[in-house]
Amino acid sequence: MLDRQIAQGFIGRQREIETFKQWLVDADAPWILYFYDALEEQEKKGGVGKTWLLRKVAALAKEQIENIGIVTVDFFNVADRDGITIAERVVLGLKEVNPNWVPTSFEEILEEYHSISKTGNVDRAELRLRLSTALTNDLQKLDESLQKTNKHLLVFFDTFELVEQNPTIAVLDANQTFPDNYHFKNMGVVIAGRNALDWRHTNWQGRQYEIRSVAISPFNQEEMIQYINTKSLWPLEMRPAQVRSLYERTDGRPILVGLVIDILNHRILKLDQLISFPKIDFESRLVTLVNNLENPINWIILFMAHAYHRFNLTLMDWILHESDLKKQVRDVQHQELLGTLPTLSFVRRSGSSDDFVLHDEMRRLVILHCWDIQDPDQRVRQDVSRSIIRYCVNELAGVQDEQIRQSYIVEILYHKLFVNLDEGLQYFQQQFRSAIDRWQSAFARSLLLEAQRFTFRMSLEQRLDIKLAEAILLRKEENADAALDIYVELQSEADRHWFEIHQADILFEKGNCYQQQSKLSQASDIYQQCLDLVKAQNDQERYAELLGLLGFIKRSEGQLDEALRYYEESMATHKLLGNQQNYADMLNVMGNVYRLQGKIEEAIRRCKVGWRIRRELFQQRQGSEVAIGLSLATLGVIYLNINDLVSAENFFREAYEIYRRTGYKKGLAAMYNRFGQIDMAKGNLSQAKQWFEKAYHDSIGINAEAQINSLNKQGWVLVLQNQYHEAIVFFKQAIHLAQQTYDYYQEAESLVDLADTLERLGDHESSQQALEEAEEIATKYKYNYLLGLAEEFQGDIKYNVGKYRAAFEYYGKACHYMALYNTVQYNKVLRKVVDLLVNIPMRIIPEIIDSLVSYWTAHGLDKDYPELISACEEVQGLLVL
Repeated sequence: MLDRQIAQGFIGRQREIETFKQWLVDADAPWILYFYDALEEQEKKGGVGKTWLLRKVAALAKEQIENIGIVTVDFFNVADRDGITIAERVVLGLKEVNPNWVPTSFEEILEEYHSISKTGNVDRAELRLRLSTALTNDLQKLDESLQKTNKHLLVFFDTFELVEQNPTIAVLDANQTFPDNYHFKNMGVVIAGRNALDWRHTNWQGRQYEIRSVAISPFNQEEMIQYINTKSLWPLEMRPAQVRSLYERTDGRPILVGLVIDILNHRILKLDQLISFPKIDFESRLVTLVNNLENPINWIILFMAHAYHRFNLTLMDWILHESDLKKQVRDVQHQELLGTLPTLSFVRRSGSSDDFVLHDEMRRLVILHCWDIQDPDQRVRQDVSRSIIRYCVNELAGVQDEQIRQSYIVEILYHKLFVNLDEGLQYFQQQFRSAIDRWQSAFARSLLLEAQRFTFRMSLEQRLDIKLAEAILLRKEENADAALDIYVELQSEADRHWFEIHQADILFEKGNCYQQQSKLSQASDIYQQCLDLVKAQNDQERYAELLGLLGFIKRSEGQLDEALRYYEESMATHKLLGNQQNYADMLNVMGNVYRLQGKIEEAIRRCKVGWRIRRELFQQRQGSEVAIGLSLATLGVIYLNINDLVSAENFFREAYEIYRRTGYKKGLAAMYNRFGQIDMAKGNLSQAKQWFEKAYHDSIGINAEAQINSLNKQGWVLVLQNQYHEAIVFFKQAIHLAQQTYDYYQEAESLVDLADTLERLGDHESSQQALEEAEEIATKYKYNYLLGLAEEFQGDIKYNVGKYRAAFEYYGKACHYMALYNTVQYNKVLRKVVDLLVNIPMRIIPEIIDSLVSYWTAHGLDKDYPELISACEEVQGLLVL
């Protein structure tokens, strides 16, 4: 039916159609084609025929290319805004034209996703990543079996303006940009939106080469006449003056031209009467005539406009039965409506359900120009909204599909907000928090969009609440910069009362933003302020979470005793609350801290207990198998640190098998780096380099930390092979990537390694410059281990040229920083100092020992770290004959 409508009613657009045809067969063309409104006035955008154009070119594609898959997505529909829904449609579209293709991996994980979608303690972000990996792998197999074709699948996205601020809600993997082609080479995408693409948006930056943009203009006069002649029920002879007048008033916008035809077809007014309307108010007077359509059609259009998200005959019957509108609405004959509604230019039958769809621009115009005449006090609309709420609640009770469930909730929210703003906002906060906790960012974004439609009716405090929700969502979407901008706005706009109520939430989220940006010092200060607040409020869950976050920061800064104190208190609180998953998480991170302190047995015990709890949670379907892999990986690192390469490799391989089975790309990239470290420790440098290279390629867009680490380790392999110039290239790449991703620790670490390599080449000046940059970063963020390495490195430089006094000044500082970091590294550098001390000329040893002891005492280190003074005194005593 839809194809017949297109064939019978499509007018013009020859330029755009030719562009599409050329794009479709051009192997060198960008893989994305974007249609948008040429008109710049915001109030005139929409209604230029983009939806009809998408459907027309989809039909042409089927005619032009045999066996092509077609997928349509309309962001007007809430369910269509979710990456999983889109991926499912892609799979169905491909299966229709490739019946022998079975996407086994994707369908297995999808079934798992749907089976646990109602639980709140499973990492949905991880599952979405697994779905993305599985679909990519399944599509790769399909790609290999296809003959070489330019486009085998076309995906059409309509109403892009509804998601243009955050388009990544429509992808599976948050690390990907929209649209996602799942690395399927034979895929093309066509998008229609009101606005030109914003190349400054992070989703589009640097991607101009991937996209061909085409501006869509309204009809010209000739196309307008053709459209009118095609759609008019009776011959309509228009004089040139009438044509000019009508074109001047409609601007050639298909939405208005179509409505003119509807008014003429239903004999409401004649053409001369219509063009007698002044241009300044032509639109409003034309749209108002919808009220003059025959009853019940006029009311049905009003219902469709107010229902907004969906409309069908079942819903219409429900509204009439549940409300007092039967007195005003003539008896509805279903068959008559089914025949009449599709004849109106602004109504179309849904291609995938029994719903009727009112053109989104027509909905805006009807709300603006019709409802207020029929319903000035909004009583009728409130009655309709109450009926729709009851309808959706009734339908929701029997819904199993997660996307359909979300759609009904969004509809309920809209109508609750319309009926009673306060109650609607309470419902919004309840559903929004649930979506955030479940990592359902696409759903949360849809809820936020509905709430933002009503900001014009909100008080200042309510608008601030909505802004706070947006900032929380932006941080979840890993857009910390934008979230922090909103927090600055909130602090400047909010009154004291509102700010005091929400201060803990704001501080917590700001701390999360700074941590996301690797600004650990700022995050720590914010978390500490927040900790004091939630402690006073007796919010035990938030308190335990903050303790864990502070522990992580202290661990990153090398303050391991402080980290343990925070972790132990967090663990005890989670245990008291009965949160087994978070309790196991704390055991694992504490194991890491004990590893760094050299307390290997304590580290192993905690990690193994956490490992057991995670296994039990997984068996009870309350936890993730990936968490088991994380425990195994941590145990592997512990054994690697004590040079038990056999045990380390066994744990890494077990973790790898879990990551491979679950499609956890982030973990796989990390494991490749670990395998490389194993081979590097064994002296198998060529094999190690291959692992690091694989880690690099598999971590692109997935795990920036692993990607930087792989570059750094490739550099070290080359250093060990005496290929210094080649190594420098990798260290510089690691530094650049670390700067881009705010990974200040790895930036400073690679700067130290770069300085070492430059010094080996004899480029002392460049080496010192790199070292100064590293020390500046390490000092700012309190990276004691890196500061210790830098001081040790400078000591080595002085020692190697016989400048022993200067060398041991640096070694003293190295001992200082390593003592602040952990016992293992402190003892390691102290042993080195003693070894070097006994090999220098006897005459200067007493002077250097006095200098080391004086430095240690002056900095108050003699009480907490007496080992250095004891070692120096022992050396001095042994050397005196």
